[in-house]
Amino acid sequence: MSPWVERLAALVEWQPLNLAISWPEIEAELGVELPPDYKEFCEVFGQGEFSDWLEVFSSIDGKRHLLPRTLAALRRFAQGPRGATFYEPYHIFDGKTGLIPWANTEQGYTLFWDVQPGERWATVMSSDIRPWRRFEADMSEVVARVLTDPEFDYSIANDVPVPTFGPTDWARR
Repeated sequence: MSPWVERLAALVEWQPLNLAISWPEIEAELGVELPPDYKEFCEVFGQGEFSDWLEVFSSIDGKRHLLPRTLAALRRFAQGPRGATFYEPYHIFDGKTGLIPWANTEQGYTLFWDVQPGERWATVMSSDIRPWRRFEADMSEVVARVLTDPEFDYSIANDVPVPTFGPTDWARR
């Protein structure tokens, strides 16, 4: 297990699910290969929320995956009148470059990868009331730092000293 995924599992006392997720199908639908740490994260945790605050888009059963559905919804929004400028200076992933959402928070922040050919996928985060922030880190590191590092932007460490993780019920979606 990668160090950050392992650290997250230990932090919330989570036993890996070892989900068999059909990554070739999901990546074909998205049009891009996803980062290895994200795929490992999804196989270990599945769909769920950290501390009732941060939901990472994943799969509850290995078959249905929330990320393609979320990206499709954001593409529809971006084509509308409000969406035309909502993501500036970025744009939603167009098959080559742009933003792919991987999580959201209870306060309406969205975490995205900024996909650029030949570059490491940085995380960018937005909200309606805060400017874009860029983090040069894997998604599992960003999640760990949000949960544990009080100095990290968007951290909940001071508000939630003991992070938790719980699976999401797909029936609610």
